Amino acid sequence: MTSPGGAPGHASWASAGITADIVHPGAGRHRHESGGRPYAEPQKADTTLGRFGGADEIASMAAYLAGDGAAYETGAGFAVDGGHAA
Repeated sequence: MTSPGGAPGHASWASAGITADIVHPGAGRHRHESGGRPYAEPQKADTTLGRFGGADEIASMAAYLAGDGAAYETGAGFAVDGGHAA
């Protein structure tokens, strides 16, 4: 199976045991809480958890998806955004 551009499609990767997912990170502490950005506090208040996430929290999701526990997971997107998109 190939994609419209002729590259191997998702099914051919899956038959080789390769999965493909995406992590959608939310606003991060380092980027948004430094520098006195005027939109930082309203954005934080609009997040269900009421705070920005850390790089370690985004990395935890990526590590899970790369591990054996997610071997049957493919083709999905995961929002790690403290509930901002909810």
